[in-house]
Amino acid sequence: MPGKDIHPSEFVSRYLIKDNIRSDGVVRHGAFLPSSSNLELSVFRIFNLSNEEIWALAVEKVEPARGKVIGRGDIRVSGIIENSLRVAPDEDPESRHAGIVGWPDDRNHRATLAKVLAALASPAKMREFSTEQTHPS
Repeated sequence: MPGKDIHPSEFVSRYLIKDNIRSDGVVRHGAFLPSSSNLELSVFRIFNLSNEEIWALAVEKVEPARGKVIGRGDIRVSGIIENSLRVAPDEDPESRHAGIVGWPDDRNHRATLAKVLAALASPAKMREFSTEQTHPS
């Protein structure tokens, strides 16, 4: 389980829905724009999780509110810090949720930062959906 402090070498994931990913796998900057109501961008800490556990986290924590998650943009915390932003973990470390905070008030400046973060998170890691297949015996 991750601790309360987030180390710069740690990775966080921004879960992506259909409109967040270009056909070539590049993460669109809109995926990294914070909510205009609180200037916070929701991410999840993926320290010590398997690929399957990272996707299970998306199903449990993100899909009920945002719909089907089809990919994710993983970004090293140091890349966030280097762009004058911070990663603030939730009080409960077991939730693995954190917010990228410290966004400027200026909307254009936020868009520029979102483009930088999207570039750092590209290409997107796409989710593989299993399909039930029947095999002849």
